[in-house]
Amino acid sequence: MNRYTIRYEFQNTLHNVYAVFFGSIFPVLLLHMIVRGTLGDIPKNMKDEVVTTIFIGMAMLIPLASIFLNHAAIYSNELDKKIPERLLLFGFSEKDILLNKVVANLIILTLCIFIYLGGTVPFLKILKPRFAAAVVGFWEYIFSLLS
Repeated sequence: MNRYTIRYEFQNTLHNVYAVFFGSIFPVLLLHMIVRGTLGDIPKNMKDEVVTTIFIGMAMLIPLASIFLNHAAIYSNELDKKIPERLLLFGFSEKDILLNKVVANLIILTLCIFIYLGGTVPFLKILKPRFAAAVVGFWEYIFSLLS
């Protein structure tokens, strides 16, 4: 595992436009559309809680779209072109190939989360989490990386 192979996997990920769009831009747009469309029917004392709930729900789309959609599409394309076999012939081990994919997906997931936070937090009134909720959010991030 070195920076060149990680860069290769990262560029493969960025070439999948659907995963990048649905993992970073789509959750932001959908969150703003849902919040603007549904807050008229909600009592004023509940609006912040509803916005926070929708914010957390849309955040769950990010690992699904950026990791699962991306990995399935790219790996099927690689299998079709017999790229894993070629990498093995060039001396890359299966462990190194897997670690490169994991690190590249970790970078993509982190970038998508930062784009989501940058596109939502400054524009919406979101309740601050308690310490227990922050711990749960941290573990959700860790488990999404492991899956």
